[in-house]
Amino acid sequence: MNNRVEKFIAELVSMAKDISPEAEIKISNASIEGEDAIIQVLVPPDKADEVHEALLHRRYDIFMDEGYDIMVMVYDREELAARMKSAARAA
Repeated sequence: MNNRVEKFIAELVSMAKDISPEAEIKISNASIEGEDAIIQVLVPPDKADEVHEALLHRRYDIFMDEGYDIMVMVYDREELAARMKSAARAA
């Protein structure tokens, strides 16, 4: 990962934390389809839409202006926990 990508990742993480200080963030440079990085953000339900919207707009600008493909995935903490609980019961 180069310094420019790291700078943009730090910017996106900072944006998420500004909106939702309790956000849990995981960063990976393991590519699924050639992305430069993947950022996963876990937030409370009342912040999920706001964080998602802000990060996706900035991610798009980074891609269009700089050519870096940083995948951003925002998850509602409660919804994800419920899905995992349901999947565990089904297994």
